[in-house]
Amino acid sequence: MTGTGYNAGECYSAFNKGDVLGIVVDFVKDVIIFYKNGKKISTAFSKPSALKRLWAVVFLYYPTDQVSLCNEYPLNSLKN
Repeated sequence: MTGTGYNAGECYSAFNKGDVLGIVVDFVKDVIIFYKNGKKISTAFSKPSALKRLWAVVFLYYPTDQVSLCNEYPLNSLKN
C-alpha cells in the first residue's frame, strides 16, 4: 500500500510496507490524531463531539494489501 497524507499544506512521506498507522480518538481533549510509526502526522478536521457516530473503516486498494490490528505503540509512547 502506498499513499501520501496532507495537513495544512504539508505533505508527509508515502506509506510503505510495514508501516504502523495509528488513530487516537481523545474524547477528553475532543480531538482525533493520526500517527505513522509512532509519530504524529495529522489531526482530523472534525472533532469527536461533532460526530453522531464514529466508524473504523479500512480501504484496501491492491489485492495484496493487508491490515492487522495490534498494539504496536502503546498510547503513552506516541510522540506529538
